[in-house]
Amino acid sequence: MENLTRWFERRILAFLRDTGMSPSELGKRAVGDPSFWGDLRRGRSPRLVTVERILAFMAAWDRDHGSGGSGE
Repeated sequence: MENLTRWFERRILAFLRDTGMSPSELGKRAVGDPSFWGDLRRGRSPRLVTVERILAFMAAWDRDHGSGGSGE
């Protein structure tokens, strides 16, 4: 069974791939932390509120730009 962090990472990777946005740009725009993705990849466990903010940002981006990147 996949854990929440792995699922979240896959959603982010799909979004980055589909939008062409850099990981640091996503972190900076969504949560004000350009090192968010690097920290996550190094084992940092995000707080639920942070996950919610990232997911909301990706959903808004998809809605506004039509990328469809995070809809797994």
